[in-house]
Parts: sequence; C-alpha cells; structure tokens
Amino acid sequence: PHFVFFDQWKCFLVGYCVGVFILVLMHGLKAWGFSLETTVISIMAGSTAVSAIGLVGIIVRGLFGPRR
Repeated sequence: PHFVFFDQWKCFLVGYCVGVFILVLMHGLKAWGFSLETTVISIMAGSTAVSAIGLVGIIVRGLFGPRR
C-alpha cells in the first residue's frame, strides 16, 4: 500500500522532468521559433530540483520511518 503513493509521485516527477526537458530543448534549438525568457528556464529548473529532492525525502521517510 505504501508503494502506490510512491508510484504516483514517481510518475508525476518523471512526467514533469520530461516536460521540462522538452521545453528546454525546444528553447535551446529555437524549434519553430520557440523561445522562453531566462527567468522562466531558471524557475523550471529550480522547481524540478525541488520536486526531486522532495521525492527523495518522501522515500527516505518511508524507508526509515519515525523513531520509536
């Protein structure tokens, strides 16, 4: 039962990272005239890192649990 929650978070994080990767790649290649401001790219990269760190925190808390 605990792994169902992890699987949902993992799917969200992977989907989010793929979406950010595609946007950054399109921006870098200037595909179809696509362009983002530097601030937007920075915010997307930072939020991806925060999501990944949060997921690691959830995993570690689930593995080791509260102290008894």
